[in-house]
Amino acid sequence: MRHIVETGTDVAVVCFFDPAALPGDFNQRASKDRYKVISALADEGRICSQETGADGVYLFQTKKVG
Repeated sequence: MRHIVETGTDVAVVCFFDPAALPGDFNQRASKDRYKVISALADEGRICSQETGADGVYLFQTKKVG
């Protein structure tokens, strides 16, 4: 499914995802090594995390996966 997400940030990083796409043990795994878990899920197309380089409003379009 393709998604279009309009959002803003005050910290120069955005992350968006469908909670149903996260593994059941996400909270447990993320509490041990958040960066590793988010990177792996991003590689799988389950989560999008993007450094924007600046505060502001952004429009993201995801690719269709599958």
